[in-house]
Amino acid sequence: MARALPLIIWLLIGSNIYGQSDTCQNRPEDRFRILFLLDASHSMGQKWDNKPLWEIAKKTIEEFSFFLQKNYNVEMGLRVYGHNSPLSANDCFDSKLEVPIEENSAKKIAAKLRTLQYKGTTPLTYSLEQAAEDLGCNSKKNVIILITDGYETCNRNPCAMAEKLLDFRISIKPLIIGLNIDPNEIQHLHCIGDFKNARNKEDFKKELYNSFINIANRRSLSIFLKNGDKKISETNIPFTLYNAKNSEFIAVYYHHLSQSQMPDSISTGNYDSVNIKIHCVPPLWVRNVKLKKYVHNTIEVNYPKGILDIKWDNTSGKIYENPLGFIYQDTNLLDKFYLPAYIDMLEGDYKMALNTNPLRSYANLSIKRGKSNEIILPAPGLLNITYSSDIYGDLYVYRNNVIEKCMMLSTNKNVEAISLLPGKYKLIYRSQSSMTIHATFEKVFEVTSFSITNLSL
Repeated sequence: MARALPLIIWLLIGSNIYGQSDTCQNRPEDRFRILFLLDASHSMGQKWDNKPLWEIAKKTIEEFSFFLQKNYNVEMGLRVYGHNSPLSANDCFDSKLEVPIEENSAKKIAAKLRTLQYKGTTPLTYSLEQAAEDLGCNSKKNVIILITDGYETCNRNPCAMAEKLLDFRISIKPLIIGLNIDPNEIQHLHCIGDFKNARNKEDFKKELYNSFINIANRRSLSIFLKNGDKKISETNIPFTLYNAKNSEFIAVYYHHLSQSQMPDSISTGNYDSVNIKIHCVPPLWVRNVKLKKYVHNTIEVNYPKGILDIKWDNTSGKIYENPLGFIYQDTNLLDKFYLPAYIDMLEGDYKMALNTNPLRSYANLSIKRGKSNEIILPAPGLLNITYSSDIYGDLYVYRNNVIEKCMMLSTNKNVEAISLLPGKYKLIYRSQSSMTIHATFEKVFEVTSFSITNLSL
């Protein structure tokens, strides 16, 4: 059986891999720039369906190039490797750009293919590097289509090259289509990308066409969270994408900015429109966002964000408990969090409760766009209670010489530790075994930040 003929489709998103200047700026946004990278090494002479792999590959590229030129806005080129030097020379630089990437080039590609023959070795990794140079500019529509029998023969690592290309923000994994590949050899291709195995030349053609069509029809988007006049998007907030037609879940991401301070791009498949739920406080929906084919969609979202910053006034000592906080709008619970907290919130009016002892509530919490609302709490102290018997008991705090209940004490513990904000407190209790109201006792004490008060009841 002949060795497999895998087809690798490598979509380079904004590669600009080796510092090339951006020469793609004046091209239409929907134009694909496609480079065929063809293996012409000696092993391509092996036969499949009584026909050399070389002839199958050339015929398929020729037909496919005319299909692309007719149906898509494309520029195409052709690089070939292993066709100039004999196998015995082991020429690991035998790679040449035979047809530069340009418009209406299908005839040139077909004519050049008819003059070429398979001959030498397989400098696959070197050719991938040169192919990235051939593309010459940073474009979201750069595509390398690599047709090879899959073996690097120059002691280099195409897997490492694949990782290097991914480091340059190639957003879509390579798609590998093998022709009746030996299962024992599949492992050598998994490191490069996703694998499909065609069983005959009809499958090979179908997988090639379908693979590109799927890539071409994919929409991509990035979300710019616009906060007033800021030129850089807000970020580090989760969001979910849904199909706008049927509310089907698509994906969830944490927003991120690239090194150039631009929002990362996302491939959304073939969805015509999406709903976006931004998981801020409160959640923000952007509905029925229409996505165009062939172009990158930048979605600008009005995101009037402010900050709620809750902190302790002193952290030099030990904080024994991190209480929960709750944010409401009207009667709707929007979020809960542990103290201290630094929370992105949309501009608006809210209510907040902090589950400290004593409880703190804020009926009019206002968040302004681009502003930080800072709430500073006094660092708590600690009350340790040792129980000698079961009791009825409550803890009160003094407010303007009037006591207000903080909490009910435990009735089934031997020891209890309670974190308390600084203040004056009274503990009132009676033993459950006592037979008279006059067995009620009280203890008054004060708490300061980081203080420890020990009481035995």
